[in-house]
Amino acid sequence: MLHGKSATVITSSGGAYRSGSPFAPYNYQEPWIRAVLGLIGVTEVEFVVADGLSEVEFGKRDREQYLKPIREQVQRKALAA
Repeated sequence: MLHGKSATVITSSGGAYRSGSPFAPYNYQEPWIRAVLGLIGVTEVEFVVADGLSEVEFGKRDREQYLKPIREQVQRKALAA
């Protein structure tokens, strides 16, 4: 078992399922990943969420503007590790 270990998980989805969104009750990804990691002893799990990608795909949002805060969050997590 991996007791005392932490994990940062980067996820993406076309829809917006993060907490506070109308579709948050349909976020099966994070609870499932937490459960699987918990089975091997990883209980400290943080998520970097890139959701709402369909807006980028359909041209409603600029790709670089969308990715900038996500890249910054990943960099902060990497530097803190």
